[in-house]
Amino acid sequence: MKKTVLMVAALLCTFACFAQVVDFEELELAPNSDWTGIPGPEDGDGSTFTSSYLTFYNINISEWNYWEGFAYTNGTDSETYSYTNNSAVAGHGNANSEYYVTCYMGWYNKSAIKIDTENSGSFENRGAYFCLPTYVSKYVDDENAHFAEHESYFSVKVTAYAEGTEVDNRLIVMADFREGRTYKMDDWTYVDLSWIEGADSLYFEAVTDDGATPYYFSMDDFGAQDPNYINYTEIVDFEELTLAPNSHWMGTEDVDHFTSSYLSLYTHYDEDWGSPYWEGFVYTNETDTETSSYNNLSSCVGHGVDNSDNYVTAYIGFYNTTGIKIDREHSGSFDNRGAYFCMPVLLKKYVVGTGSEYYFATQQFYFGLKASAYSNGTLVAEREIMMADFTEGHSYMMDDWTYVDLSWIENADSLYFEGIGNDTAGGWGLNTPLYFCMDNFGAPNPGPVYVNNNIAESLSIDAYFDAAGMLNLSCESRINDVYVYDMTGRLVKNVSVNDNNVSMPFDGVNGMYIVSARTEKGMAVCKIINNR
Repeated sequence: MKKTVLMVAALLCTFACFAQVVDFEELELAPNSDWTGIPGPEDGDGSTFTSSYLTFYNINISEWNYWEGFAYTNGTDSETYSYTNNSAVAGHGNANSEYYVTCYMGWYNKSAIKIDTENSGSFENRGAYFCLPTYVSKYVDDENAHFAEHESYFSVKVTAYAEGTEVDNRLIVMADFREGRTYKMDDWTYVDLSWIEGADSLYFEAVTDDGATPYYFSMDDFGAQDPNYINYTEIVDFEELTLAPNSHWMGTEDVDHFTSSYLSLYTHYDEDWGSPYWEGFVYTNETDTETSSYNNLSSCVGHGVDNSDNYVTAYIGFYNTTGIKIDREHSGSFDNRGAYFCMPVLLKKYVVGTGSEYYFATQQFYFGLKASAYSNGTLVAEREIMMADFTEGHSYMMDDWTYVDLSWIENADSLYFEGIGNDTAGGWGLNTPLYFCMDNFGAPNPGPVYVNNNIAESLSIDAYFDAAGMLNLSCESRINDVYVYDMTGRLVKNVSVNDNNVSMPFDGVNGMYIVSARTEKGMAVCKIINNR
């Protein structure tokens, strides 16, 4: 049984080939200029340009000095009120980039995009950024145009087709002054396009109640990920690794790591030292919960998380190989993500001892892990994971799979583990067996997790919001860490402190929250309502 209180549904991310972001930056122009098509006759086929998997259509009629469809530009003119100004009113592309496209929806139905579906990838949680061109924005502001006075609106209708058959359509509101609104898309704004999935072409047309509105829009970063979407990391459960029943893999002299999903876990194996000697990570499906031996790599519960078969066991040895490499291109976000840890049999047997009272308790020992996160070789952050603590006032050991938050590793590309403790008699470092088990790396936070054997029932915590919006906590025992969860079990605030009184900013929405504080004497928990 996992030591949790609230359970929430796991948000799993499946790896897909997502659409590449088309940002037009490979197109070449002189500074502050545009490409509006290849001039030709009125009855010509027009022209196109391509960027990545997109083909954009255009017609430029030389005898009329007229163009429509898509043009690409690096224009920066956010002031000139003229149809010859194809700049976005923002004066640049999305995220201050140089290049973007501007479209004029005219008479010849050239406002279209062809999508190379063999190379485009999935549009799940994907879209594009839109902005008003300067010409349209200035028109809306023009008192003589009466756009606001007449409570007018201007939208772009996007219709998606697959092999000539309409799939779906949507309206993108670019300006809206109906019923007291004063909306104008004067900055780059994300628009969801996940609904075009499976389409091979898009067609754009103007929808407005003001016939004089210039039918233009600007667009950039087609295929961009929804900025409000979190691509959560996959759970690495090691179940795809193959083993004979009740066995383990500890490496070879020619192999220094094994891979599971986006993780590479390192090991060191030496047949010339020991019988043989290994350290770092191994994977195992062992179930022996009784044998106290360094050859028994089983977790002390005899299985992985949720009674799964496979998990990993690590030994922290001389060669400093207890490390994990994270492939960040495929890992996703670690927001509200972590992993499950547990004692191996050997560690538990050592902590318990053979006497009537736990060995660690008689000596007031503790043992834990220091996890250090690195990005490109630079230390990002580090945390301690307590595996056993029998120092004064404590009686805790991690003798079941226990969730540990790893959201703090968000930008790291590697983790390194060391042992910490006070069982150092003899002067040769830690005597405690430096082993731990781990499973379900990247698992979602299940809610408030009580990593003590028992919540300190006699320990109370006072919590309230003051007039300045600060969340204030007070406890008779010194507070080490504070976790604030919403009622779905999502971690919304986490701070590390070292005081009996805590005051911290809180910007959560109104509603009920659970405050969980790890103190020197155990966990203190309360509910609080934010109704400011």
